Amino acid sequence: MGTYYRVTLAQVTPRQTQRAEKKIARTLEQVNQSMSVFEPDSEVSRFNKLQPGQKLCVSQDFQKVMTTSFQVYEMTDRAFDPTLAPLIDMWGFGAENALLRPDPDQIEQALEWVGLDKVMMDEHGCLHKTHPRTELNLSGVAKGYAVDLIAASLDDIGIRSYLVDIGGDMFARGTKHDASPWRIGISLPLPDAGTEDLLDIIDIQNEAVATSGDYRNFFVHDNKRYSHIIDPATGYPVRQNIVSATVIAKSCVLGDALATAMLIMDVQEALKLADSSGMFEVLLIKMEDEELTIYNSSDFFHDR
Repeated sequence: MGTYYRVTLAQVTPRQTQRAEKKIARTLEQVNQSMSVFEPDSEVSRFNKLQPGQKLCVSQDFQKVMTTSFQVYEMTDRAFDPTLAPLIDMWGFGAENALLRPDPDQIEQALEWVGLDKVMMDEHGCLHKTHPRTELNLSGVAKGYAVDLIAASLDDIGIRSYLVDIGGDMFARGTKHDASPWRIGISLPLPDAGTEDLLDIIDIQNEAVATSGDYRNFFVHDNKRYSHIIDPATGYPVRQNIVSATVIAKSCVLGDALATAMLIMDVQEALKLADSSGMFEVLLIKMEDEELTIYNSSDFFHDR
């Protein structure tokens, strides 16, 4: 998935640790072989090669990720859209890695292929698409799903205290050895900030945390900064000043998708969705004139 993973176990036996290591390795390979666009034979790569009229029946893992994707696509008024693959590649953040600024006509044409409403999934978990150029890129949701799968596998072997972290997407169960809660640092959203530069620290237990930001993955072309977060409404990198979104939810797959969408949505719309849905909490960090402003739902920090 192009990032690190770290799993911390507490209150475990040596046998449980050995079993956990094997399950984690299998789970990561399973998700990678299903959802990585960098694997030519993965399920997502095979879907991307389909033509209208053809269909691909996918694994339960892929079905679950697509179900969440459809849900968040509707919840966020299409701000989360995993069919942005052609535009992600065009801007140099996908498998092609071509750091070239696309022509406006190319972007306008690519927008005709974009939209999760062009992807259908039937009751048997078989996918098809209505436009031949529509492709999926699940980078905004696959990490979160892998976190949830690892957490479930640890639950299955009786481990009740752990922290799973894949590239900053996390799920915490129980408490640490000393019965204190797992503590998660919220990074200072600046390009030159180090791993120890934290905005704040929160405690979590039996819940997921996912953070998405545009302050590390970007490039500069002709003195303009281009984020890896693409706005599906325009086809261009987001031009808002939201630099970081942290979501707390019951599942990491949901939090991962929502954190991506929050960078595209208007701040007030994002906060309203968090409050009205009751499904997640969100912390948004906005930068204007080199000053950071924090917006949060449900007293994000005060209740923790």
